[in-house]
Amino acid sequence: MGEGKAFDETIGLDTNSGEAPQPSAPPIEQDVNLPVATPVNERAAGGGDGSTDAQDTSTSTPEETQKNAAGIAAAVVGFFLGGPFLSLIFGGGTYYAATQRPEGDAAGDAARSLGDVALVVRDRAGKLNEKHNIVDRTKAAAGSLWQKSKAKGEELDAKHGIVDKSKSVLEKVVAKAVELNKEHRILERTRLLLGNLLTFLANKLSDGSDAQGEQQQQQQRQSSGGSS
Repeated sequence: MGEGKAFDETIGLDTNSGEAPQPSAPPIEQDVNLPVATPVNERAAGGGDGSTDAQDTSTSTPEETQKNAAGIAAAVVGFFLGGPFLSLIFGGGTYYAATQRPEGDAAGDAARSLGDVALVVRDRAGKLNEKHNIVDRTKAAAGSLWQKSKAKGEELDAKHGIVDKSKSVLEKVVAKAVELNKEHRILERTRLLLGNLLTFLANKLSDGSDAQGEQQQQQQRQSSGGSS
């Protein structure tokens, strides 16, 4: 109790009067204009989720679309002509020519023209589909044909045992193929042939680009010599 009374006397509190101490500074009036913090607009400051920037960076240029279309169109043609192998060669070679060969080069111009044709075909196909609803009709016809074929196949299989007979024939074919591969090393020879073919194509493309570079250097030398 003595310590508490001494503290009250130190801060100037009159414990005998019972009056509350008065504040040393006047109270802040309510009508005083104080600064108010305003929220920062993230979009105005360049923030946000960055979706606009992502859209801008993901949008491809017309030149890139043309080159991609050239590779895809050539791959489709190669697939119909010779399956996946020719599809890979045609698509890769055409895309290389469209992207690496400069303007004025015959192979590069032809590849880029193929891309233009593919884009025109795509646009016309889209317009025809919007007009005649070709995709939905094709899906409906294919689904109906599949159901009918499936029902007919189940009926024939139940009657003649086609699935079991096909399994037996397939097992014999696989066993014969494995035997022939062990005897003649067909897979190994095919792998070597494909490797040699890809190496040959890569060397031809490299030689063509080197020759074109030397030709351009010679033209630059001739032009610089004529100007001097």
